[in-house]
Amino acid sequence: MGYLTLTDSLDEAPDYTASLEIPGGGVLYGAPGIGTFMIGSGERPVVTRYELGDDGEFMPGLELSFANEGVLYLYAGSVVFPSPTKAYYIDLDQLQAIAFDPIEMEILGAVSLEGAAREGYFTSFSYPVMRANGIYLAAEWYSDPNADRVPPGSMLVHLDPDTDEVTYQSDPRCTSMLLTMTTDAGDTYFFSDMFNTFARRGYGPENGFNDCALRLKAGERSFDPDWELDINSRTGGASSVAVAAGGDSKVWLQVLDEEAADLPTPADYGTVQSENAWQWHLLDVESDGPAVKNEERPLSSSGAIGMNVDGRAFTTFGDAASTETTLLELTPDGFVERAQYPGIVDEIVRVR
Repeated sequence: MGYLTLTDSLDEAPDYTASLEIPGGGVLYGAPGIGTFMIGSGERPVVTRYELGDDGEFMPGLELSFANEGVLYLYAGSVVFPSPTKAYYIDLDQLQAIAFDPIEMEILGAVSLEGAAREGYFTSFSYPVMRANGIYLAAEWYSDPNADRVPPGSMLVHLDPDTDEVTYQSDPRCTSMLLTMTTDAGDTYFFSDMFNTFARRGYGPENGFNDCALRLKAGERSFDPDWELDINSRTGGASSVAVAAGGDSKVWLQVLDEEAADLPTPADYGTVQSENAWQWHLLDVESDGPAVKNEERPLSSSGAIGMNVDGRAFTTFGDAASTETTLLELTPDGFVERAQYPGIVDEIVRVR
């Protein structure tokens, strides 16, 4: 069971008496400036539009089903809002972007994303980036279900919301990018994902590539050919996973402490992820300096959830039974424990 809870503060536990129950867990879709948000069912490919009343009550509105477009399951983070009257659901299973009106809750059409497919791999995409000239996604590929290898090279996908035109630009560098980060100057960085890190560390370098990042400069439409970051060169060669934007040109990494790790060879995805030998580091991608270790938190497993709200970076930690979650704010000056919640916190969206 999922619960949607309204709060005015991330520093203290909210009032759960008015929480909205969502059978099957559900997913939350929203974006700043849209004026509304949507809940995706955990049991059907249906989204419901919600607004907030003056006293904070949840006011359900129209529903929209993606079933006629062949969608069976709703993925988290898969709705992007280029405007208050147009949104896209990124359907990973059929590689299409389904355009819809989030006000009238009507399907506007579907756009193929098949150009991003790689034979023999499951295709997913980075967190979407909205820029003045459209939506940008980086393709990411991994083998399913073992996640023991990734292919070389990257692909930048551009979706024009005015025309629904999609363009693809392949790049031989880096691989499979997930986390995105946009600086104050408007440059966007894309970071290789955990599948690459775990494949390379668990099965050997021939199955993955150095943890890396590419840059899309402000005003440009393709990756900067003169800039590529080998993240391992900034971590002393240690494996790392980019988790959350840390403010301007900084990114929070979880870095594997090899001296504390006791990993077999080979080691599958779950083994590498669950090893309690990962530590937080802060890296400035626009400097030449190393990633700076932060030892305020004990070594832990990887797979931390990264969230950015109003320019603030958060992750979570909880007990082994997942009965309680603490929201942890990551700041350059130190980590701050914020509110505690029952269960697991998956998503946070500012709705007004």
